[in-house]
Amino acid sequence: MDPSRITRIKRVSAALSVVVTVLTAALAALYIVASFLAPGPLYAFSPTPIEWTPTLRAAVFAIGAVPFAVALFAMGTAARLFATFARGDVFEPRTGALLSRIGAAVLVGVALSILAPVAAGTVVANHMGGGAVSLTVGWEDVWAASLALLFIVTGWVLREAAAIAADHKAIV
Repeated sequence: MDPSRITRIKRVSAALSVVVTVLTAALAALYIVASFLAPGPLYAFSPTPIEWTPTLRAAVFAIGAVPFAVALFAMGTAARLFATFARGDVFEPRTGALLSRIGAAVLVGVALSILAPVAAGTVVANHMGGGAVSLTVGWEDVWAASLALLFIVTGWVLREAAAIAADHKAIV
């Protein structure tokens, strides 16, 4: 590989590792602060005023925190992947495993982001004495799931390619 290419990969990946790490920490802090300041946009247009007791607020926060935690895991894994690239380990089994792990986290996150509003809506509806809850799957969920599968398969192909390269290197 051309040394200038690997140098560029290392430099850009090091910067992206820092950016993603800082962004992950900032989003985590913002989520916690925002969750306790306001119940969230999900209930902003409720036809009936909602009495936000501490228990209800904590329950909705906990339900929303699950898909958010998965997203933070995916972002943390992306930061580790960029850090691995920054060390020059590009075509290694570890990079494929990290890429597949990101894809799996995004896939789980998509499922949880579909189910979490249903769970939170059920908790709020029960708190208010009953009501209807709906499940919504949008094109962005399908798109994110498709990209997640692409990451999983690309990671697998990268691991297989690294194993084939190691086999060839051992023969030569």
